[in-house]
Amino acid sequence: RLDAPPKLINEYSRWKELSGPTRHLDINFSCEWLQLNLTNDWLSLYNTLIRCTWADRYRLIFVVTALAYSCRDFQPFIDTCLAFSFDEQFQMIPPSTRQSYSLECGFRPKKDDITPIVLTHAVPFIDSHEARLPRNRGEREYTYQKRRKFAFDTRINTEAAQLVEELMEQWPCERSQLLPGSCHPSFAVAQLMQDARLVSLFSHWYANRELHAHTGRVQASLDAIHREWKPAMALYPSRLLSPPEKDLPVCKFFTFKKWLEGSAPAITQAPQLIRNLPTTPAQEFQVSTRKLGTLLAEFRLNSSNLYRRYGNDLDESRKALELQKIHRTPTQIPYNDHDLILHRQACRHHVDRIFSSINDSLFSGLNISEKIMVSAGLSPRITPKSLLEKLAFTAHFCLPDECNSAVILFAEAFLLYQRSQRLLEHALLGNVEDFWKELKNTGAGAEVAQKHYADWLLIQIEGNFLMRPNQAHVAKEMLSPSSGENSVLQLNMGEGKSAVIAPMVASASADRSKLVRVVVLKPLAGQMFHLLGQRLSGLTNRRLFYMPFSRSVEMNIEQARRIQDMYQACMEMAGILVVQPEHMLSFKLMGINKALSSAVEAQSLLSSQVWLEENSRDILDESDEILHVRYQLVYTTGNQRPVEDHPDRWVTIQHVFSLARIRAPEVSREHPRGLEFVDGPKDIFDPIRIFSYAAGERLVHLISQEVLDKALPSFTFALFSADVKGEALRFITDPDCLESQISTLQRHCKDTGGGLWKALLLLRGLFAQGILIYVLKDRRWRVDYGLDPSRSLLAVPYRAKDVPAVKAEFGHPDVSIALTCLSYYYLGLKKHQIDSCFQLLYKLDNPVMEYEKWVRASDSIPENLRQLNGVNTEDPELYESAIVPLFSRNFVVINFFLSHVVFPKEAKEFSKKLSASGWDIAERKTHVTTGFSGTNDSRYLLPTSIEQRDPDEQLSTNAKVLNYLLRPENGLYICAQTDECERLPAESLLELLVQQKPEVRVLLDVGAQMLELRNENLAHHWLSLHPDAQATLFFDDHDDLMVITRDGAIEAFVSSPFNQQLDQCLVYLDDAHTRGTDLKLPRTSRAAVTLGPKVTKDRLLQGCMRMRGLEAGHSVMF
Repeated sequence: RLDAPPKLINEYSRWKELSGPTRHLDINFSCEWLQLNLTNDWLSLYNTLIRCTWADRYRLIFVVTALAYSCRDFQPFIDTCLAFSFDEQFQMIPPSTRQSYSLECGFRPKKDDITPIVLTHAVPFIDSHEARLPRNRGEREYTYQKRRKFAFDTRINTEAAQLVEELMEQWPCERSQLLPGSCHPSFAVAQLMQDARLVSLFSHWYANRELHAHTGRVQASLDAIHREWKPAMALYPSRLLSPPEKDLPVCKFFTFKKWLEGSAPAITQAPQLIRNLPTTPAQEFQVSTRKLGTLLAEFRLNSSNLYRRYGNDLDESRKALELQKIHRTPTQIPYNDHDLILHRQACRHHVDRIFSSINDSLFSGLNISEKIMVSAGLSPRITPKSLLEKLAFTAHFCLPDECNSAVILFAEAFLLYQRSQRLLEHALLGNVEDFWKELKNTGAGAEVAQKHYADWLLIQIEGNFLMRPNQAHVAKEMLSPSSGENSVLQLNMGEGKSAVIAPMVASASADRSKLVRVVVLKPLAGQMFHLLGQRLSGLTNRRLFYMPFSRSVEMNIEQARRIQDMYQACMEMAGILVVQPEHMLSFKLMGINKALSSAVEAQSLLSSQVWLEENSRDILDESDEILHVRYQLVYTTGNQRPVEDHPDRWVTIQHVFSLARIRAPEVSREHPRGLEFVDGPKDIFDPIRIFSYAAGERLVHLISQEVLDKALPSFTFALFSADVKGEALRFITDPDCLESQISTLQRHCKDTGGGLWKALLLLRGLFAQGILIYVLKDRRWRVDYGLDPSRSLLAVPYRAKDVPAVKAEFGHPDVSIALTCLSYYYLGLKKHQIDSCFQLLYKLDNPVMEYEKWVRASDSIPENLRQLNGVNTEDPELYESAIVPLFSRNFVVINFFLSHVVFPKEAKEFSKKLSASGWDIAERKTHVTTGFSGTNDSRYLLPTSIEQRDPDEQLSTNAKVLNYLLRPENGLYICAQTDECERLPAESLLELLVQQKPEVRVLLDVGAQMLELRNENLAHHWLSLHPDAQATLFFDDHDDLMVITRDGAIEAFVSSPFNQQLDQCLVYLDDAHTRGTDLKLPRTSRAAVTLGPKVTKDRLLQGCMRMRGLEAGHSVMF
C-alpha cells in the first residue's frame, strides 16, 4: 500500500540545498547506492526512477532496500520512490536541468534580502548635500553632526525602499532590470544592477520558482495516487473470525516526531503571582552624591584637559545617579511562609496541568496501532525534559507551530515555578533583599527576546534564574548593535555579564551561519568554560570547543586542515568556541610567519585566517582589559644573533646598578617618600623602589656624574675635556639633546672604533630615555616580572603575583637585561648555579683574581675562606652549609653568573619581528565584534575600529559604584607599615586582618602586596590564624579555584562541600583574579582591599565589586 506521501516542497526547504539531475544512476545493485545523499542525488534519483520499466522491478527492490539501509532519511520516501517508478504519469513531469538550487533563499524576492545590498550602493555621506548643511546658531558640534547624519539616513532609507519596490515589481524574472526613466540619484544604480549578490539572488529565486512549479505537479500526482488507492483482496484470507485487517492502520515505526504531530492543547491561564502583592516597594528616595561631587571637583578644576574631561564625564554619571529614584527596600517580608508555599503549589499545579494537557492532546492524535505501541511501552517517553529539549535550536526537527507555542507556555510556566521556589527559599532564609530583588524581576518577556526566546527560556531553566529586562536589552544590543559597528558596552559589575548575557548572546549568535567565539582572559578562561558548560550544554545542547594555540604547536598541512575542520564543525553544529586573546593573535601571526618562510602549510593557514575574518562573530568578556594598549604578541623571525655590543652591554648595566646601590641611601635621605631602600650588608643588592620622578631624576643625576668621572668596566672617559664631558653628560641625561651637540660628541668618539659611542648610546637609553627609572619604578619584582626557569634564564613578564605570563618575553633588550639582573639580585643563586660559578671560575686564566673580587664585596666571609685555596667544593657539608649561603646573594658572584652563563646563552636578538596587539581583535570584519565590561575608563584608549556605546540607563554606573565606596562603612584605611615606616610583610598583614572588628574574611589583593607568600601558603597561614574558619578559597597556578582545609587538604572548589558553605570559609583573591571572579559571599561579609602602585580607579572598582552586595550588607576596608 502507499502511505500518505510527504510534502516534498517542505522537505526541500528543510534540506536548504538541492542538486539538479546531474548524476547518472543505473538500476543495478552496486555500492554507489549505499553512498547516495538525498540533497545531492534526489533529483537524479527521480530522473532515474521515472524511466524504469516493468522489467526493472526486481532490480529495483534491491536498490530501494539498499537505500533504506544506508540512509535513514530515505525511509519516509520508500513508497514515494516506488510510485515514481511504477506510475507512468511521472514520465510526463521531467525535472529541470539546472545544476543546483539554494532553497534557503526562498521562492520569491524578499525586501529584507534586497535592502542591505541596495544600501551598500548608496552615495557616501561626504558626497551628499546633507554633508553641506549649514550649522545653526548656538548648535553644539555633536547635535550638528547628529542632525546631518539623521537627515541623510532618512533620505537614503526612503529612497532605498522605493528602489527595492521597483526591483520587486519586475518579478518574475531571472535578472532584474529597472524601468526606463527610473531615477535614483542617491544610489549607483548601474553598479547595483551588476552587483553579483543581487544577480545571484534573483537567479536563485527564479530557479527555486521553477522547482516549486515542478514539485507542485509531482505532489499533485502523488496525492491523487494516495486518494485513489483501494485495498486489494487478501491472497490468503484467514478462516478465523477477527477484525478486518483494513480497519487497523499499519504503524511501521514510532518516533518522537510522530508524537508531536497531534493537535495542540488548550492551555489554561497562569496563576496570579501572589494575591494582592505589589511588585515594587512603595518608598522612594534620591541618592546623595555630595561627597562624590567634592571628590570629582578636584578633577574638573584641574589644569590638565584630560583630567577635566575625565572629571566631567564622571560628573555626568553623578548627575544621572542623583536624578534616579531609588526604591527603598522594606526590612521585612510582608507574607508568611504559608502564603508562599500556597503560591509555589499553585505554580506547580499549573506546570502539571500544561504538561498533562500536552500529553493528552498528543495521545488523542494517535491511531489505533500507535496507541497500542504506547501502551506496550514501544514509543519514546514524553517527559518534561524531553519536551523542553525540542525547543532548542539544535533539536533534530522543528516543532509544528501549534505544538511549539504550547511547549513555550510550558517552559514559561516552569520558570514561574522555579521563581516561586526561590521566593520561598529567600523567605525561609530571611534574605529580605534577595526576596524583593526576585519579586521585582518579572522577566525579559518574549517581545525583547523575539526569535531567540525559546533558547533563552531553556538557558534560564537550566540555570534556575530569570533574566532581567536590563540584561535582555544589553544582550539585544550586543546581538545587533544599533550602530551596526563594533561596540563595547558597560554594565555594572554583578549584573550578570558573564553568567547571563554572555551565554545568551553566544547561543543566539551561533546559528550555523557564523563561528561564535567567546574571547576571555587567561585567568578567567577556566571559569568561563565551566560557566558556559553549565548554561549551554544541557537543554540547549550546545557543544563547546576550546583550542589553545601558540607558536610551539608543530604545524604541517594535515594539522592546518584539522584546525580548519574544527572551526567549520563548530560553526555547522552551532557550537561555541572559547578562546583567549593570545590564541587568536598567535594563530594569525603563525600564518604570516609561515608565509615569510615559504612553508607549504602557509596557504592553508592564511586561508583559515581569511575564513575566520569572514565567518567569526566575537564576544569579548572584560573587553577593556582585552583591548588594552599594553597587550602585544611578538613573533621573532630571521637569524638569531647575540645582542649588539655584547658583552659590554650587560657589563655596563651591571655597573650602573652597582652605582645605584651606592647612591640609593643618599637619595633616600633626600627623598624619604620618593625612594625605598633598606641598607643591608654591602654584598647584598637590597630592593630599590622609586616612588617619585624627583627621586628618580636625582638618582640618575648622581649615577651619570659618577659614570663620567670614573671609568666604566670596559671604557673610560678620561680623555674627554671638561667641555666634552659636559656635552656627554647632557647627551646621556637630556632626552631633547640638540643635533649639533650630538654631532660634536660623535666626532670625539670616532677614534675609539665606535665602542665609546655605543656606550654613550646605551647610557642615554638608561638615563635620558628613562629605562633605569622604568625598571625601578614601574616594574615590581614577582608582580610585573620575575624568573620562570622552565622557560628561560632571563626575566619574563608576570601577569600577576608569582604568575609568569605564558610565552611572553620583554621586547627591549636593555629592559630584559636590567630586569634579569634585578631578578637574580633579589632572589639569589641556587646551589646548582653556585656550582656552575665555581666550575667556570676554575677554568679562568686567573681564577684567584676573580675570587678576590667576590671576597672584597663582602665583610661576612670568614678568614679561612678568603683565599681560593681554602675553598674545598668537594666537601659537601662545608660547601652547602657555608659556601653556598655566603655567595648566593653576593651581587658580584651574581654578576659573574649572569655574564658567563645567562647572558651569553640567552641574550639574543633577531633580525625581524612580527607583531600583533589586542587592537587586532577588534578589527572590522564581516560580522560585528561586541564586548562588555563593568568599567569603561578605557573608552578613551579604544582602537578606532570599535566604539564605547553604553546604554543610557547605564550612565550612572560609575558614580553608583564610587558612591558605594564613599559610604561610612567603607571608609576605614590602615597604613600597613612597620614602626620604621617600611612595608608590612605578608604574615604581619594577615595578623593585622585577624584583629579587625568587624572581622575580615575576604582579602582582595588588588595592589599585589602579599609578595612573601604564594597563594597556597598564604591561604593556609591565614586559616591557621583564624580559629572560626574551616577552609580558605584561593586560585592556584593554573587559575583554578581551590579550597584548602585545616588539615592541609586541597581540592577544587566546584566539587568541594564548601561550595555551598562559603560562610565557613576565608577568601583570598590575588590581583589577577580580582577581575571577573564571581562568588556568592555571605551577606555580612567584609573585605580588606590592598592598594599599591598602578592601581587605577577601574582596577580598584573591579576588585571592590567582587563584593557584590556593597549596597546591602557587604563592606570593605583599605
